[in-house]
Amino acid sequence: LDPLRSRHFAPQPVEVKLSGRILLAEDGPVNQRLVKAMLGKAGAVVDVANNGLEALAALERAAAAGVDYDLLITDIQMPLMDGYSLASTLRERGSGLAIVALTAHAMAEDRQRCLDAGCDDYCSKPIQRAVLLETCERWMGRVGGRPDDRASVTLTECDPVSW
Repeated sequence: LDPLRSRHFAPQPVEVKLSGRILLAEDGPVNQRLVKAMLGKAGAVVDVANNGLEALAALERAAAAGVDYDLLITDIQMPLMDGYSLASTLRERGSGLAIVALTAHAMAEDRQRCLDAGCDDYCSKPIQRAVLLETCERWMGRVGGRPDDRASVTLTECDPVSW
C-alpha cells in the first residue's frame, strides 16, 4: 500500500466535545491530573474531590450556589467514603445526578456491584481516553439512577478486554 494514499482512507478518530461541569471523586493524584486534563481538553469544567465525603460536600455547596454538576465520576476504592457508599448515599437522598464509576476492577460482577450501588455506568482502569470521553458524553446532563437506562449499557462498551 502507498502510505500517502492509505492515510486518506484511514478512519479518523471522532473528537468528543463536552460541555458542562463534572465532579471527579478520585484519591490518586496521578489519576486526578490525568482525568482532569482529558476532560478539560474536551471542554468540560472539572472539580476534584479526594474522597466520597469531599464529593458530598462539593455537591451540597454546588446545589446551594445553584450551579449543579452535570456528571459525577467516582473512583470506587477511596478512603473515608468509597464510591459505592457515595453512589448509594446520593440515590438514598433522591439525587438524579448521573454517576460513572471508575475502577481497576474489570470483571462483570464488579460492574454489576457498581450498578447496584446506584452508578449509571462503569469504566475500568487503566483509563482509555476515548471510552471515558464517550461515556461522559453519553451521561452528561442526563438524569441518572434509573435502572431502565442503566440496563441499556453493555459491558463491552467499557470493558478493556473488548477494545
